[in-house]
Amino acid sequence: MTDIQAVKNFYDDSIKSCLNNYIYGNWRVDATEDLVVSQIPQTACRLLEIGCGMGAVTSMIVARRPQCKIVALDISPKRIEYAGKLCSHPNIEYIASDVEAFAKCENGGARSLGRLTSLSCLM
Repeated sequence: MTDIQAVKNFYDDSIKSCLNNYIYGNWRVDATEDLVVSQIPQTACRLLEIGCGMGAVTSMIVARRPQCKIVALDISPKRIEYAGKLCSHPNIEYIASDVEAFAKCENGGARSLGRLTSLSCLM
């Protein structure tokens, strides 16, 4: 098993705890929401979110920056599937991919994305 596959499996297998956080709240997400959104200019129009999980922060961003088009990336296909169901929005495109593969693909590499965010990088 490759390292990337091991990471995908870990995040796919931890979906239950992620759902609990989504339903009952998570102080980490709640405490950083304002910080994340405050760093995104009002004029931002394209954003890449790395490690979007089930889309909770992604949907918070688009709610406060409705003009922003967001590409939300996560290595876990299961989390992307849940994100599409729980936090769907016309301005959010969810993609199951690791960052390296996304950057190399035609659609990923050719995109012009003005901002980058990752909640996990703030912890």
